[in-house]
Amino acid sequence: MRKIVPFAVLTATAAVALASVSTRCHAQTYGGGLAPTPGTIIDDELRPLLEAWRRVDMSGLACAHCHAPDAMDLAMFSIADSDILRRASFHVGENDAQSILSLVQRMRTLHVAEPRDRFTARPLQPGGQVLPGATHFERDAAFGEHLRVKWPTLTGDRVHSVEQALAAKSEVLTYDVRNEPIGIALPRWSEDGFHGSGHGTLNDWLPDISPIPANETDAATLFALHDAYIADPTPANLWAIQAHNDVFGVPSTFAGSPLPGTNAGIFGRRKHASMLAGQHLLRMEHAGVPIAVPNGGTVVMRPNANRFNFPFNVASRINQADQRPAMVEFPSPIILGLNGGRGDNETNFRAMLQRELLVPWWMVGFILEPGMHSIPNWHEYFPQSLVGHRDWRQPVLMHHAFVTTTMLMHRTYTPVPNGNTTLTLPSLLSFWTTGANPQYTSSQLALWASPAHEALYRRTAANAMRMQLLLATHEADTGCAEGRLYRSFGNTTDLDLKIETWIAGSATTDPAAATADAAIAWGAFDALGRWKRGCAVTPVIGDGTGLSVMTTASGSSAATTHHPLRLEITAPASGITHSVWAGGTFAPQTSGAMRFDVDHGPNATTTRTMMWVNGQLAFSEQPGVPAVRNWITLSAGVPVVVRIEYERTRGVGTATRVRWESSAELTRTIPTVQLWPLSVTPRYLQGDVNLDGTIDGSDLSQVLTLWGLPQPPLPDLSGDGVFSGEDLATVLANWGS
Repeated sequence: MRKIVPFAVLTATAAVALASVSTRCHAQTYGGGLAPTPGTIIDDELRPLLEAWRRVDMSGLACAHCHAPDAMDLAMFSIADSDILRRASFHVGENDAQSILSLVQRMRTLHVAEPRDRFTARPLQPGGQVLPGATHFERDAAFGEHLRVKWPTLTGDRVHSVEQALAAKSEVLTYDVRNEPIGIALPRWSEDGFHGSGHGTLNDWLPDISPIPANETDAATLFALHDAYIADPTPANLWAIQAHNDVFGVPSTFAGSPLPGTNAGIFGRRKHASMLAGQHLLRMEHAGVPIAVPNGGTVVMRPNANRFNFPFNVASRINQADQRPAMVEFPSPIILGLNGGRGDNETNFRAMLQRELLVPWWMVGFILEPGMHSIPNWHEYFPQSLVGHRDWRQPVLMHHAFVTTTMLMHRTYTPVPNGNTTLTLPSLLSFWTTGANPQYTSSQLALWASPAHEALYRRTAANAMRMQLLLATHEADTGCAEGRLYRSFGNTTDLDLKIETWIAGSATTDPAAATADAAIAWGAFDALGRWKRGCAVTPVIGDGTGLSVMTTASGSSAATTHHPLRLEITAPASGITHSVWAGGTFAPQTSGAMRFDVDHGPNATTTRTMMWVNGQLAFSEQPGVPAVRNWITLSAGVPVVVRIEYERTRGVGTATRVRWESSAELTRTIPTVQLWPLSVTPRYLQGDVNLDGTIDGSDLSQVLTLWGLPQPPLPDLSGDGVFSGEDLATVLANWGS
């Protein structure tokens, strides 16, 4: 159902009160954040007014389907009587419209000391108002100046010590996300094109399509739950309404409206659930009840372990192309209520959804849950949109640095309710991509209000990365000193590659910091590795130069590159079908069980990938056959034979990486220093050319294939640089061994 009445939201003073967090309240209860508010006795005077509020029109719609159960959401705002009557009369008769107006006035008299301005107030807007600026660039710059005061360490000179990192961590974790102003405008409570083209949008809290009762029995059940909530507005009674709508409600039945499973129907459910939570937060503000979670904690909107951040998901439904509502899925009265070209065609409609709703709704979800603990892919699309991706097209880089850093720190250090326990999700160093962490490479161009704005972003972004690395070092060093077992503080897979990428960015944008940044980064890598190995275990570092590699494409040898630092094999040019054989010896740095992964990258197509270590099948991946990743027990510093074979039919020039994984090592691509070529592999030099464990006809065939080549892709057995009779004699002499 479209809005029955356009109305206002929080004034600056009210929003500050709503956003305030009690610093004296440290008890994190399950379902934290929402709290009971004063109820209303349903007497003989109120009952007929509620009946009008719940009266359905010819399409089966009622005001109670889209608004608060008792019209409190309208009562909290200074809406003209004429607006209420105009919108109510669209659905019901004049008498019922007058009763609806009386209900709003009654609730206002009972519970609202001062209604909020309908146009300037925005629910949950931090600080009560948007930072000044004529453009998004200027508002982002203003936010940057605000952060200079609140985050002096991250926005100041280069962070280079653990002490500075700990100070920066404290600044981030104590920052009042719900109270400090930002340069992004959050949605108003209700919009109405009657008041001008700027208001003909779906970017408001009221649902455009709501769950309505499936039948009269369902309606009686729903309105009994509404009565319970009106009399006693507790979180439990609110959640009972949400649970009922999840199970029984169906989308509204305007002519041509969507079926329950359509994108628009699901989008409507998310907005409806957000509206219920939002109106309860507004009640708390009017009653002077603070949000009862510590700073940075989660406002829980669903009373179970599978918490659901409804506002965040409103945006996520718009972001995903296969989940985005289409204009044709909405009832025609909703589309007719849009203006400014928003509903002229499908293209304009979808552009409006992404341009006007995407980031504001993601920001609401972030404000309610700064650590994004309930969002599995928190690190992807929302941060990307803040740098101008995801069709929002309004890059705000200081907000990007703020959001990504705040998410990482609260996700790592702020516990949230999870059933009867609390939960943190260590995320330091986890997502070093443009869309997740504030990288400060030179790729961000034409995104600034001024050179000072750009310089501030680059300092903040770089220091945020340094802080994470130094905190990881601190966690590892204190863990070793205190005898604590290793605990991952983020996704450390391929951390070495991430560090290389970051150092390259550092060298490009701040050459003077490159050496110091490299020391910080590799110091963190070594500290985490030391902690995972048990602190006292010294790794055995080899002096290898890499495996021998032979690539065949179209029946002849093809150029292949082995990375100088790790077991990373570069494929031939895009589209060339090729086979790769690599072999030699490998020595682990620590003793214990280890397993391996051969990763061809996201765009490769392979028909067969096999890896053997010490004669045992370590990895196998073939179409139609279950993948194999076997654990193999190895000893530190003891070389074993390794052999890798794979066939790629499509590569796009990407590399193939071979990683190791063990309880004593960070998961990473195998370092080149732990690998030795065939020229120093005893078993190969004895005649086991294909390293399959037996010297037989297959080795003889390989020698004959390579016979006489002036530059053979594999080293010959005798060391004279060419496969000839001497090599054949070696194979025959050791035949069968």
